[in-house]
Amino acid sequence: MMKKITKLLIILCAVLLGFYFTIYIYKPADVGNTAQEATQKTGRIVLKTIHEEKVKDGEIIFFVKNNLNYEKADLAAGYVKKTIWGWKWIYGGEHGSISSMCSNNGFSG
Repeated sequence: MMKKITKLLIILCAVLLGFYFTIYIYKPADVGNTAQEATQKTGRIVLKTIHEEKVKDGEIIFFVKNNLNYEKADLAAGYVKKTIWGWKWIYGGEHGSISSMCSNNGFSG
């Protein structure tokens, strides 16, 4: 009886170690440790994060992107989701040049 329990404990430990290595060692390339890092892994150059709004299962991140000259930079937003490996970019988009938005329309919702 004792040998059977020991054998079951060894199998259980091996399965748990397998899950641990699967979750914490394997990490997809497009997953970041933070919402900003996940955004940058999509190829977007995040100059400044303006705001992060927590929503169910993730965040909506508002940021300035793509150009070191703020007058030509774009305002953008995206949804990043929290996964077991970290943060993953799901979808988003750019919303135009900051300088043209300010001079013509100002910022709006």
